[in-house]
Amino acid sequence: MFAWQDYGVKPDIMTCAKALGCGVPVGAFVLGRKGGGILSGARRSRHHLRRQSFVCAAVSKVFDLFEEKKLVDHVKALTPYLEQKLDELVTSHDCLAARRGKGFIAGPGGDRQTGGPGGEKSTGQWSHRHVCRGRCDPAGAAACH
Repeated sequence: MFAWQDYGVKPDIMTCAKALGCGVPVGAFVLGRKGGGILSGARRSRHHLRRQSFVCAAVSKVFDLFEEKKLVDHVKALTPYLEQKLDELVTSHDCLAARRGKGFIAGPGGDRQTGGPGGEKSTGQWSHRHVCRGRCDPAGAAACH
C-alpha cells in the first residue's frame, strides 16, 4: 500500500493524509520503533486524539474496505495496463521524456527539450496542446493523437 514497502526499508516516521479518510479530512503520522521515542513526553496528544472518534472510525473503515475489496490487489493487477498505455503515450509524443511514478501514482513526465515539466498550467484535461505544449512538428501533430 505504501511505496516504501517495495524497497526493503522501514521509515522511522511516515505522514499520511487525503485518501486516509476517503473524504473525511484527516492527517496522521505513523511512528516506527525508533520514532516512538519522540512522543515520550507528549502525553497531551493522546487526550486530544481520544476526542477524534469520528475521524478514527472513518480511517478504520477505509482500511477495512481496502482489505475487504482487495483494492491493493486490484491496483497491482491493473498497473501493467496503465504502464503500457502511459509508455505508448510517451512513445507517441516527442515532447515527453518518460513514464514516471509507481502504481496508480504514475504519469507521463518530463520534457525532452527542456528536461522540465514545461511552463503551462495544467487544466486537468488531456489534449495534444497540453501534452505537447506546441512543440511537436505541426506536420506530425496528427500522429501524436
